Amino acid sequence: MGYPEEAKLYITAALDSAISSSNKFVTVHALLFLAQVIAVQGDPVRALEIGAAARAASLWEKSNFNRKVLVEPLTELTAGVAPELASMIRQRGQVQDIFDIAAQLREEVQSPDWRWG
Repeated sequence: MGYPEEAKLYITAALDSAISSSNKFVTVHALLFLAQVIAVQGDPVRALEIGAAARAASLWEKSNFNRKVLVEPLTELTAGVAPELASMIRQRGQVQDIFDIAAQLREEVQSPDWRWG
């Protein structure tokens, strides 16, 4: 990532706004973006769980743009997860609260240890 500090600033602002206003649309987009980052960081299982939570919270996936930009890349990044494990992780993710996940990720992004990939 070419501008990590700016990325941290913008994703934190997006998460703050989404959490404080209970904005599902922004939260889903931020979670799917961060799920891709987490997959690139080397944790495809966690990325799959975050992605499942986000996708369960919204029906906007019918948008070709969102599918191409957010869903398909995450699907490719998590393709190496064993099918049985992936199914279990998706089920677990689908019942999680997206705002709780967003709050947790906001704290992680703020950490000096956060890497963008």
